[in-house]
Amino acid sequence: MTRRGILVRRPISNNLLAALPGADYERIAPALEVVPLELRRVLHKPGEPITHVYFPTGGFCSILTVLDDGGMV
Repeated sequence: MTRRGILVRRPISNNLLAALPGADYERIAPALEVVPLELRRVLHKPGEPITHVYFPTGGFCSILTVLDDGGMV
């Protein structure tokens, strides 16, 4: 976003996004959207194409692997 020819960045609460150079962040910013995630939501299933990239701003995400016997770690 610019104000009187000066680039103004909104506060970014994700450390990875905040570390991007300003021009890189501004290039992807129009595609970013806040998505509330509920507990136990599956973000990606194995074997499916990746359609979204998530940049958490709080809480945590975990990676699970299904074992041959059906158990998960």
